[in-house]
Amino acid sequence: MHKQFTIQIQTSLISLFLLGCGSEIQREGLVEGEILDLESDSVTLLLEDRGWFSKSEELSIPLRNESDSLWLAKGMSVRAELRSNDNRLALQSVWPADPAVESKLIKTNQLLRRDTVHRGQEAFREVGEALPEFALYDQDGHLVTRDSLKGRWTVMHFIFTRCTAQEMCPASSSKMAQLLKALRAKGAQNPLLVSFTLDPRFDTPGVLKSYAMGFGLDDPQSRLLTGPLQAIQDLKKQLGVLSKPHETLLIQHTMRTILADPDLNIVYQVPHRTWGVEDFLGKILEPTSSGPS
Repeated sequence: MHKQFTIQIQTSLISLFLLGCGSEIQREGLVEGEILDLESDSVTLLLEDRGWFSKSEELSIPLRNESDSLWLAKGMSVRAELRSNDNRLALQSVWPADPAVESKLIKTNQLLRRDTVHRGQEAFREVGEALPEFALYDQDGHLVTRDSLKGRWTVMHFIFTRCTAQEMCPASSSKMAQLLKALRAKGAQNPLLVSFTLDPRFDTPGVLKSYAMGFGLDDPQSRLLTGPLQAIQDLKKQLGVLSKPHETLLIQHTMRTILADPDLNIVYQVPHRTWGVEDFLGKILEPTSSGPS
């Protein structure tokens, strides 16, 4: 079932194109506003008269991707694309759009960009170095920064939801789920598992939410992160992951699984896809026995 949202739209931030469709007018473009109410079946948008329309009006619009209904909540500020498909409008590519949060995201990732440029050919961070600054959205639309990891053992890797190479992203995500279960079985509630997407233009919070649920990773101890493409590219460079477009795989990439300690220092990493759950579990549970490698 679709969820219904009543959203206050700031039309000064909307770019709309009018499409004739019989006696109806279809409007496409970028919309932004606050979710005022949650019901069922569709999304209700209140479009104010700011020069684009002859009067204020409401449009009842479905969500194109039902996964977006998994993370949206009353009171959220969101930005989305209003697109026509088979002469029907629907919302797609839904993102958080809180001004204060976006300001922090932009400023933090500007620091990441400057640091990446400054490090140049030595951008890759070795064992013993601190994690870089970053700010990204998780599968619930919340902002996650480097400081969010402080005080916790954190296992990190890069994946993307459309990956079809079963030995790559799906296998790594399955191992993350196994690691999560193993940590729970040992009573370790503090460690965090982080998956950075390599495909942020497609992997919106809603897409990541659905992916996380499918792998058993939609959990407070597991965050799947997405956001600005440049920030993802800078993180890849600093954390030692290579990727490029591919005709059949969409994205061809290397894999690296990284362990950071509670002080945000990289203490261990495996530069290939065959990392072991027990290996990382042991290093988290018995950190005194872990040394740089």
